Amino acid sequence: MTKANDSKPFQRLYAEITNICNWHCSFCPKSPRKFEEMPLERFKKLVVLARPLFEEMTFHVLGEPLLHSRFPDLLKCLEQEEMKLFLVTNGSQITKYQDELLNFSFLKQINFSLHGLTEREQEIDKRLKEVFSFCQKLSSQKPEVYINLRLWNLNKDENSKDLQQKVLSLIEKTFGVSLNPNVEIRLGKGKRIKDRIYLHQDTPFHWPSLDDKYLGNQIHCYGFHTQMAVLSDGAVVPCCLDYLGVNKLGSFEEIFPKLVELKQDASQVLNNSSLCQRCTFSRQRVKGESQ
Repeated sequence: MTKANDSKPFQRLYAEITNICNWHCSFCPKSPRKFEEMPLERFKKLVVLARPLFEEMTFHVLGEPLLHSRFPDLLKCLEQEEMKLFLVTNGSQITKYQDELLNFSFLKQINFSLHGLTEREQEIDKRLKEVFSFCQKLSSQKPEVYINLRLWNLNKDENSKDLQQKVLSLIEKTFGVSLNPNVEIRLGKGKRIKDRIYLHQDTPFHWPSLDDKYLGNQIHCYGFHTQMAVLSDGAVVPCCLDYLGVNKLGSFEEIFPKLVELKQDASQVLNNSSLCQRCTFSRQRVKGESQ
C-alpha cells in the first residue's frame, strides 16, 4: 500500500463506476454507450493501480454513483488503500447510503447536483429535505468534509427560476442564512452557507461535442496533466468531459503502469484532439485565471 502522504504524479482520477442514472436531466448528454457498471473485482484492480498515481478518486463522469449495486463494497476498497473520495451525486439515493458515507473515513468532498431537482417538481421537497438532513449530519460528524450544493441553472426558463427559488428558500430555512437570488457570476459563484457547506451557482454546463465550433489547437487544460478519467468499461481518457471515449488511450490495466511516461506527451495529445479543440471549458479556465 502506498502511504497517504506520498506525493503523487496526478491529483484526481475520475472513476465512472456506472453510467446508469435514474434521472434524465436536460443538462446531461445522451450517450450511445452500453449501460453498465464497473464490476467489483475490476474496481479493486483500479484502486490498487491508481493509488500510487493519484491523490484522490472522484465518482463522476456520467451516471449516478450511488446506483452501483456494490456501492458499500467500493467504499471498503478505497478504505483499504486509504484513498480519498470526492463524490458527485444527484442526492436521490443519499438516505439509502447515509450510514456508509458517515462511517467512511476517507470522504473528502461531496457535491450535490441540485439543479436536477429543478426539473423534478413532484420530488423536490422530499429530496431536498433528505439531502439537507444528510448535510447537517455530515457537517456535525465530519466537519472536515466539504459539501458543495450545486445549482447550475441560472438564466433558464421561468419555471426553473421558480423552482430554483424554492431550493434557495429551503436552504435559508434549513441553515438559517440569507441568500441573494440575483447572482453575478463574474463576482464569484460560491457562497459559504455554514462551516464547510457551500452553495455554488452557475449557468448550465455545456458538454463538449465534435459537432461544436472549432476553437483552436492550443489547449490549456487539467486533463492528462493533473487528472484523468476511467469510464465504466475500463477505458482511460484524459478528461472527465470525454464521456464518449473520443480520446480513448486504452484500458487502465494497460495504461496505468506507463501513465507517468505517457504524461510527457500530454500537451501533444490534447492539442491534436478534435474534441479538445472544440471544448469551451479550458478556454473559460484560462480566461478566469487571467483576471
